[in-house]
Amino acid sequence: MDVEGSGALGDLLLVDDEESVLITMQAILEEDGHRTEGATTAAGALAALERREFDVVVSDLHLDERDGLHVIAEAKRLAPACTGIILTGYASLDAVVRALRAGVDDFLVKPTDVQELKRVVARCAAKAQAARSLAEAAGALEAARRAETAARESEARFRLLADATPVMIWMAAPDKGCTFFNKQWLAFTGRSMEQELGFGWTAGVHPADLERCLSIYNTAFDARITFNMEYRVRRADGAYRWVVDNASPFRAGDGAFAGYIGACSDITERKLVEMEREVQLRQERMARVEAEAEADAARAEADAAQRQPGRTPAAPPSPQSGKPLRQTPPKPPTSAVSLDRKKPRGAPVFPRPPSSVRSPGAE
Repeated sequence: MDVEGSGALGDLLLVDDEESVLITMQAILEEDGHRTEGATTAAGALAALERREFDVVVSDLHLDERDGLHVIAEAKRLAPACTGIILTGYASLDAVVRALRAGVDDFLVKPTDVQELKRVVARCAAKAQAARSLAEAAGALEAARRAETAARESEARFRLLADATPVMIWMAAPDKGCTFFNKQWLAFTGRSMEQELGFGWTAGVHPADLERCLSIYNTAFDARITFNMEYRVRRADGAYRWVVDNASPFRAGDGAFAGYIGACSDITERKLVEMEREVQLRQERMARVEAEAEADAARAEADAAQRQPGRTPAAPPSPQSGKPLRQTPPKPPTSAVSLDRKKPRGAPVFPRPPSSVRSPGAE
């Protein structure tokens, strides 16, 4: 990167024990658009470095209790991208060597040319900002690499756990296509991972259940809600088996929707018991309906017989067997027994002759 004369504006810490020099530098550099903070002592400069980060530290070599090299070294320790410029009125070879060994980025001799000061500060500010950008990019790449590594490790752990569970596990991406099936699913269906990925798994769903299954699946996906459904899946031997599928949405580390994860269990035996019970209940309901219909018909016939004189009504069916009850003719009352004629009390009773010897009109 060419930082010479780039005109980069930066955050500057100016350190000089001569207040007049400090004020002059601040005015010159702020006129170019730099943001400056001043300190007249090493202690004041170190305190400023603790508060925030700077692009450039411009310091006098000789300060009250410590020199400017110590201030710049501390600035670089706290912020490795920071650059340092030494100002001094003593342009000795020893001072220059000390500055270079301390990692100073530039060296200016007082009195300093104003334009030279501006150029050096702009160059150092651009250098610091470029270094910081590179460090941030490297940090981002490293963070991405670590995140990718962690994601791969997490996925490997998940696959290991999914393959160890006794139920069938599947995963789907935000586009609804499936991205993973565990060993139990593949063993159950007798198909390969490649055959099941995306929407290949639908080939094993019973045709009578497919439309309903996909409707529930798509509706839940669009709403990002948990769903539960039962459908039939073709087993490796060709037999269709009932499964219950429970699925929930899951999110990535940043909270973004990442897809669905579901678990399926074979419930065929339970479904057979339920269906057998339903058939039994249906038969019992039909038997009750038929019995009630027969009873209603018998009552209707009895009512009709009562409205027609001389007709004996049919007996209503027995509640237990549904067959008509046997009717016993009623006994005539005692008063209905008539005598041929009244006999005087105490008169003898003679037997009646047979009809063959009775004379006509004897009655």
